Amino acid sequence: MIDFAVPSFGSGTACSALNDTSSVVLSWPEVTGATSYTYSYVHGDVNVNRATELTSVEVIGLTPATTYLFRITVHGQSGTGNTITCSGTTGNDIISLTFRNGVPDYQ
Repeated sequence: MIDFAVPSFGSGTACSALNDTSSVVLSWPEVTGATSYTYSYVHGDVNVNRATELTSVEVIGLTPATTYLFRITVHGQSGTGNTITCSGTTGNDIISLTFRNGVPDYQ
């Protein structure tokens, strides 16, 4: 029997975001019947929308110390399912310096 149900993230499904200064790694659970996922975010005038078959992606080239809201949508042979959201904040791009006798020590 062929299942024509549209795939769907279950109720309460969450994604996670791990970050550094210019990237965020998004992860979400695999959905039965999914053929692909799209993840998207908007930052200023930039609107990014990417497709993947994976359940974990690294989004690179982000602005340091910025919070992003990501949307992840599941797709299957029978159509597009629902969307979950996940936020991630990139770290500060701060260099820590040690001073020796009032002069920065770059070593």
